[in-house]
Amino acid sequence: MMMNLSSQLKELRNLKNRIVLITGASSGIGQAAAFEVARKGAIVVLVARNELKLNQVAQQCMLYSGRPAYAFPVDLGQVGAIDDTLTKINHEVGAVDVVINAAGFGDMESAVDTDPAVTDQMFRVNVLGLIYITRRLASAMIDKHYGAIINVASVAAKIPTPNSAVYTATKTAVVGYSDVLRQELRPFGIQVTTVNPGPVATNFFNVADQSGNYLAKVANFTVTPQLVAERLVDTIGYHVREITVPRYFSALSKVYHIWPDGGDFVIEQLFKDRGKHQQASAEDPS
Repeated sequence: MMMNLSSQLKELRNLKNRIVLITGASSGIGQAAAFEVARKGAIVVLVARNELKLNQVAQQCMLYSGRPAYAFPVDLGQVGAIDDTLTKINHEVGAVDVVINAAGFGDMESAVDTDPAVTDQMFRVNVLGLIYITRRLASAMIDKHYGAIINVASVAAKIPTPNSAVYTATKTAVVGYSDVLRQELRPFGIQVTTVNPGPVATNFFNVADQSGNYLAKVANFTVTPQLVAERLVDTIGYHVREITVPRYFSALSKVYHIWPDGGDFVIEQLFKDRGKHQQASAEDPS
């Protein structure tokens, strides 16, 4: 039975005509992932708040894939809206084979300066929205005995830095949720993979880091959304636990957890003159 389940998952390595739902698809990693799966012939279902951008991405996906692409604008902080949208997708498009949860936003403020309303919204979008979507789609995947769930977290969940306490907390929650979900769904032949990108060169920093101080410190560590998307899509159809982009952050995170005091000291020295930054709101995790 397990061999048959593994065989069904392997079929997802060919994405032609597979239905792939992507949240946060209007920009950044979500958009790059949409283009990547479209190039492989997938039927792409795009979810984000910005309807205009979603429609533009959908048009481009159709050019890449020669297949239909669908745009469903929704506020992922609203559970009722998520339920309605998923019901609509099931009726209008069909059962989802792969979900890539890439939606999220960050806030570059110190822990004591973070507005409680921002904290609430960040958890609603980054954590609860992901959980609500995953719960519905995973239930259907269990019935089919195959599927893939890719959750975009952040290297911040492995190597925390100052002025990102709430963001780090949300991404740590995503990692923890995914780890348990993986244990529960693997017997049904369902893949659960966590993606931990380092700083990503998107418009996230244009809002989050208006002074440019933070980006200057991490400039040598940034990666493109395209690289993250390529690595992410390459895991589909495999029981991969997690990937970290760039790869050397995986080694750094292990060192940090072996020697946390030393890690804290290095990070504090690197960011000691970092000032307060404005909130960054984008369906594009960094």
